[in-house]
Amino acid sequence: MGQSGVQKECGAPVETRELEMVASLVAITMLALAAGPGPPPDPTVGIGRVTEFLLPLGPFTPRVFYPEGKVADTAARQALNLAVEAATGQDVSAWIAAELRPVHRIGIQADCSWPPVSMVLMDVLIDELVRAGIGPGQIYVYAADDHDIYRAGLLVRKEGGGVRVLGTASEGFRKGLSRVALDYCDVLINLARLKPHKGFGLWGCLANNLSLVDYPDREEALANPERLLDIAGRATVRAKMKLAILDAFQPPYEPPG
Repeated sequence: MGQSGVQKECGAPVETRELEMVASLVAITMLALAAGPGPPPDPTVGIGRVTEFLLPLGPFTPRVFYPEGKVADTAARQALNLAVEAATGQDVSAWIAAELRPVHRIGIQADCSWPPVSMVLMDVLIDELVRAGIGPGQIYVYAADDHDIYRAGLLVRKEGGGVRVLGTASEGFRKGLSRVALDYCDVLINLARLKPHKGFGLWGCLANNLSLVDYPDREEALANPERLLDIAGRATVRAKMKLAILDAFQPPYEPPG
């Protein structure tokens, strides 16, 4: 079986043919990541595919603002539920009820590097968390730095009663990891977008962990991709990262063949 760069991101070999099918049918890949002492077990992977996922172009979805098309929230929610159920045997709401508590502070590690993760997918995820009883003020959306956040169309929000939006660079680091992950959040959810990368081949969930470390460590990992495994393997990351979501709604490339 030929293996692609997806193995590094998802922990399981994927044939090139399968990658093409996932991209063409639109997929979200979910990994249920286990925490605890000792070597972690193999992650479970679920794929949620939807075919009709773009809203029709119109006055509220003009092509000038949505050149790739606008993903429908119903399609994002359906794919999310399908993927979580395939990985865990439960839909999103049941998984949240089983794994999270209303007192938990949730960190959403949003991939804001260009092109960013689908904002509608992040909205759906936040909506599911709030429906489960987690207050908006207990949800932290964070990315590598403020510049990426602004470019993704978000605003930095550090105070108030709503969802906080933070750049890890401006919040500082402790013991080699972001204070957002160490001090602000009890549970982390990795929300990455599948895209080509000149250094890694494919950018995904492992690469999105770069937002957890300071610039020198980021540069070292960019030069030595195997260092991505070191970041993901740190005790705090393993203990707090409960779920990783790989957004492949709109792959910005044409698969080979």
